[in-house]
Amino acid sequence: MKRFFITAFFAAVLTFPFFAESPFKFFSGEVPRHEGLGFGGFFENQYALGDWRDYASASLGFGIDAEYTLPRILPLNLDWGATLHLDYGHTFPKKNSTLAKRDDIKFTVGGFLRIPFTAWGQRFAFQPEFCWGIDANRATGQNSSTADGWFSDQVIVFAPALRWTPPGEKFEKLEVELSPVWTTSPERHGNVVNELGFRLGAVYHFDLFSLGKGFRTKAEREADAKRAEEEAARKKAEEDEARRKAAEEERRRKAEEEAAALAAQKAAEEEAARLAAEERTRAEIEKAALAKAQKEAYQKALEKPEFLLGVDPESLKDFTPDGDGIHDTVAFNPSVSYLSEPAESWTLKILDPQGGEFRTWSGSGNPPAQIVWDGKSEGGDLAFSQSAYKAVLEVVPSAADKEILGMDKVQASVEGAVEIDTGIVMKPEGEGQWRITMTTFRFDANAATFDKLDAAGKKDLDETLEKLVKKFNSVEGAHVTVEGYANNISGTREENEKDLLPLSQKRAEAIMELLAERGIARERLSAKGMGDANPIASREDRANWWKNRRIEFYIERMEANLESAAPEEKAAPVEEAAPQEAANAEEGNNENE
Repeated sequence: MKRFFITAFFAAVLTFPFFAESPFKFFSGEVPRHEGLGFGGFFENQYALGDWRDYASASLGFGIDAEYTLPRILPLNLDWGATLHLDYGHTFPKKNSTLAKRDDIKFTVGGFLRIPFTAWGQRFAFQPEFCWGIDANRATGQNSSTADGWFSDQVIVFAPALRWTPPGEKFEKLEVELSPVWTTSPERHGNVVNELGFRLGAVYHFDLFSLGKGFRTKAEREADAKRAEEEAARKKAEEDEARRKAAEEERRRKAEEEAAALAAQKAAEEEAARLAAEERTRAEIEKAALAKAQKEAYQKALEKPEFLLGVDPESLKDFTPDGDGIHDTVAFNPSVSYLSEPAESWTLKILDPQGGEFRTWSGSGNPPAQIVWDGKSEGGDLAFSQSAYKAVLEVVPSAADKEILGMDKVQASVEGAVEIDTGIVMKPEGEGQWRITMTTFRFDANAATFDKLDAAGKKDLDETLEKLVKKFNSVEGAHVTVEGYANNISGTREENEKDLLPLSQKRAEAIMELLAERGIARERLSAKGMGDANPIASREDRANWWKNRRIEFYIERMEANLESAAPEEKAAPVEEAAPQEAANAEEGNNENE
């Protein structure tokens, strides 16, 4: 019976706000607010739970409380504040337990949240509170028990209270409270005292030490509401007047625009009539010749051929021809239209970042249905990392089409994108060894810094470094050697030892430091200035000297057991700026741009 009573009581209190019928307003502003201090008293009855039931059946008590409501209102008209309780309770021991008598004095402090609402014209508030404090109890044992004397333990109290304000202005500051109460106290000797019951009491709000308006009477609230309505009406009148003036101004502006448009239309019609009159005065032969020339020009425009490369834009993303089977090739699907006969010949060129020919395909007739590029040059050199290459299709029409078109060669347009942007290309050099070659680091002149880069250049540099870090981290246990290379303008040993080796060493160290700042452990990094060693372009190939100015990364997996020689993932390519122009041919220019 006791359990049924407790369960029904809790269910009624906790579900009341959700099942109250109309008229019902939750979070209602009609309930008076209270700020500052309030005092009250209560009667309390609780029943033992858990192991505590072996010692006691119930407890009765009373107490006093004080609460302070903060002046700041939370959203939805919610209040919050702090509460303090001092209560006394007498426990009724069971006959066969080791407890003969027990009295408790509890001192607890905590906080509460106040949720106002109205139902059937009555003013309510749901106010759950959570408290913590000290339980000082005096126990007397029986049946040879040694549990005698005063004890003090922690106590936790949770009380979701339902409060009601009686009707009438004289009771506006009074609240009657009915609340379920759950109490738990972990005792020092290992037992936990759990009790569940209810609390009945009242609180009177004196609104002492209030920092805001505090309690508002009904008359004051009605006056405030009236002033708010008058202010709202005044603002609405001002807004209506502003809208009226704006509408009037808009009508005036439209009328002026329509008048100006009519005047312009009339002037255009008069000008057209004048030109038509002049045109009618021209000779019939001149009109016929003009009509014939216009017809021929239109027909020729219709016969202009179209040459499309037909590259899927998706295939140009993350192009990394490093032989790992992922994004290793780009497929071109050339198409030719508006030609009366098959073409005489065709040429597809891949141009490097400086515009030089990197790879070429050619043949007679129309181009084949598909041409696949594996990222290599005519001599088998692999495309550089983070570089922009360009594909260009050229078609030489047949003799008949040349006569129709009046041209010898037509350059194709690339559908979607002209440039092919490479990602981070890791070229295998042996088991557990790779090399990355890059020519797109734009150092300051004769320095190992990037201070003169603009915002876009610095963003490209940061994105490139992040891709390199991701690529290096994909190779478990890898050591990375940053190698700096330069181009020897004079071809002398003195230039290499005096200028190129120190500069390339500093630039390699600068890149190494940037990688370390982005999370690569320094023990995994080393830097080496190579000067003019291992040139890609010979001294006679001046147009390709820019290839000698580069940064290379030599990656080596250091574990003894190399399970895989391929990196685990690939970094996505991004658009990079083209490499710097070829070096100035003047004597003494040792720039590694």
